[in-house]
Amino acid sequence: IDYVECVTFSMQTSMLFLLQCFWNYLSDTVAKKTFMGSNEFKFYIVWALSSVALFPLLQWWYKNNVLLREIVPQLTYSCEVLIVVFLGIRSHVRFSRIVGIASRTQGPLSAVVLKMSYFKQMNLLLTLSLASYGVSLFILCIDGLTEKKTINSNKFASDFLVGNCDVAIVFIWLCIISIFHPRRSLEQQRTQRSGSQALHTELGSFPTRHEHSARFLVSRFNVILIHGI
Repeated sequence: IDYVECVTFSMQTSMLFLLQCFWNYLSDTVAKKTFMGSNEFKFYIVWALSSVALFPLLQWWYKNNVLLREIVPQLTYSCEVLIVVFLGIRSHVRFSRIVGIASRTQGPLSAVVLKMSYFKQMNLLLTLSLASYGVSLFILCIDGLTEKKTINSNKFASDFLVGNCDVAIVFIWLCIISIFHPRRSLEQQRTQRSGSQALHTELGSFPTRHEHSARFLVSRFNVILIHGI
């Protein structure tokens, strides 16, 4: 069971670090802007691959100590989650810069601004959820390494932190699902807006009933005038 938990930690941390690379791909594809340098991109890939081997290695290293075998991987996992939180804050700043540039150049209602603003909000929600989750798990792990175990021995405090972790992990997965399967309302709104503008343009090209009446009277007057002459 402990090794399965470590494999889960490896997959989650690797996915969170590779998510930073996804932001770079998204920025290059949608906004045609560079989100990070090539060295930083490669560094995240190496870190993700290192995390895959890190947690099973920690589990094997502390296999003779039941307490450390359980706490040390969780403590390492919480530290990496907090590192991702700081990376998320920096990504939020980069998203804000790209959205600001796109708003000035293409307009606040352009497709690029709407898409990048959506992913900016998802990154912010994910960062807040990871911060709540990482801090709660870090406190529980640090307290577990102490002799008195003040927080873990207090039922209210331990239940509060564990419950906070459970709620935060639900929001984390909802944010991740929303990132890789974004909502369709933005595209629908943009399509409806374009369709309504096209409809107004098309209707504006047709003459009104008063214009038809005026043209009919003018044509009749010209016919009468010609016959009179």
